[in-house]
Amino acid sequence: MQRVQSMLATPVQTVQRPDGPGPKPKKQLRLGNRIREELGLPLREELNWWQRISWKLKASFFVILLAVVFAIFQINTLAIIFGLLGAFLLITGLKKSFKTRRPWL
Repeated sequence: MQRVQSMLATPVQTVQRPDGPGPKPKKQLRLGNRIREELGLPLREELNWWQRISWKLKASFFVILLAVVFAIFQINTLAIIFGLLGAFLLITGLKKSFKTRRPWL
C-alpha cells in the first residue's frame, strides 16, 4: 500500500518542449494554386499587395499629381490634358479592379 501511495504522491512529469522556435506553419495557397497543386501543374508565383494593383491605377496617381502641379503653376492646357488622362486611367483601372468573377456554373 505504501508503494502505491508513494507512486500516486509523486508529481507527474511533463515533457518539456525546447524553447527555440518550432517549424513555421505552411502558408495557405490561393485558390488558383490549390487547384494547380491538385492537378499536378506547376504553381504560379504569389503576388504581393503592390504587384496585385493594376498598372493603370498606379499610373493614374502620378498623372493626376502632375496635373495638379501644372494647375498650381497655372499651365491650364496641360493641367486639363493630364487631368483627363489621369481620370481615364483611374476609371479604367478601377473597372478592372472591381470586375466580379462569376463562377462557371
